[in-house]
Amino acid sequence: MSSSSWEPQTPVVEKDRLENLTADDMNSAADLYGIRLRMEEKRKRIEAEKRQQELIANRQREKVGKAAFLQVKYSALKKKKSRSNSSYSHKVLPSCDVTH
Repeated sequence: MSSSSWEPQTPVVEKDRLENLTADDMNSAADLYGIRLRMEEKRKRIEAEKRQQELIANRQREKVGKAAFLQVKYSALKKKKSRSNSSYSHKVLPSCDVTH
C-alpha cells in the first residue's frame, strides 16, 4: 500500500472479518456512529457559541475602553481649561504709564 503523507490512511479490513459481523455488531457500530455525529454537532455548536461570546466581550471591551479614553481626555481638557482660567485671574497686568 503506497500512500503519501497528505492522503488519509484508512485501515485495511480483512474480508473475513467483515463477513463475521453480526446484526448486533452492525447496530452497535451504527449507534456509535450516530453518537459520534451528535457529539461533533454539539462541539461545533459550543464553538460557535464561544466565538459569539468572544465577539460580544470584545465589543464591550472596546466600548469600555473608548469611554475610559474619552473620560480621561475630557478630564484633562477640563483641568487644562480651569488652569488657564485661573492663571488669567491671578495675573497682574503691568501698569502702563500713559502721559498725554
